[in-house]
Amino acid sequence: LGYKSLTVNVSDIAAMGGLPTAALVSLTLPKKIECNWVNSLYRGIKEACNVYGVNLVGGDTVSSLGGITLTVTLLGEVEPDCLIRRSGAKPGDLLGVTGPLGGSAAGLRLLSLELNRDLKGAEAALARHLKPEARLWAGRNLAKTGKVHSLNDISDGLCSEVLEIAEASGVGVVLNARDIPVDPAAWEIAEYTGDDPLDWALYGGEDYELVFSFSPEGKGEIEAALAEAGCSLRIIGEIVRDREKKFINFPDGRLRPLKALG
Repeated sequence: LGYKSLTVNVSDIAAMGGLPTAALVSLTLPKKIECNWVNSLYRGIKEACNVYGVNLVGGDTVSSLGGITLTVTLLGEVEPDCLIRRSGAKPGDLLGVTGPLGGSAAGLRLLSLELNRDLKGAEAALARHLKPEARLWAGRNLAKTGKVHSLNDISDGLCSEVLEIAEASGVGVVLNARDIPVDPAAWEIAEYTGDDPLDWALYGGEDYELVFSFSPEGKGEIEAALAEAGCSLRIIGEIVRDREKKFINFPDGRLRPLKALG
């Protein structure tokens, strides 16, 4: 929990091409909480701080009448030339993601159904949900290419994040279902649960990959930038001029409206 609480905030900084600098942690605890639990929480926070180069500089700890509340405030910085918002997508842009999707939702499904953790794909799915990775260096490298026009991290689900980009930019978007990279662990867990792994990829959320729009002529530079960060480019759709056109295109020709689920 501590590791994830810091990492998901780093992901927001990565989604603007920035670097995190310092974190503040506010914690409310019931009076009968075990000290070992609190120490473990902070070990996780510090581990993530070390991974992403963040200084834990303070915060606040107070008592509560019952539950636990954990709030992380993360500061960061970015050069003006590298700052990328959601609002810059342009008609003709391609839409890309940095990695496979749906693994975190598969892990959550595994936990909620209390399935056997020894199932094929379980270890990978649980890791995606419980200890995600922020694509910090991918975001930095994408920003430096100068070819990326909009950027978002996939915390609430791919469709939700793509709609945020489209609405902020005043454009439309078409996703190609056959090009959505579904996490292998999602396919494996779905065999046991009967779920559609594509739905997890589209709506599940908490994968913390990056989704972005970019100039087609910058494809080679972007592939190189992501490879340097240990990722690969997966092109999943395109930005169109008609702002009313927000669809998922399926191989059989069906068009499904994008919905902010997740």
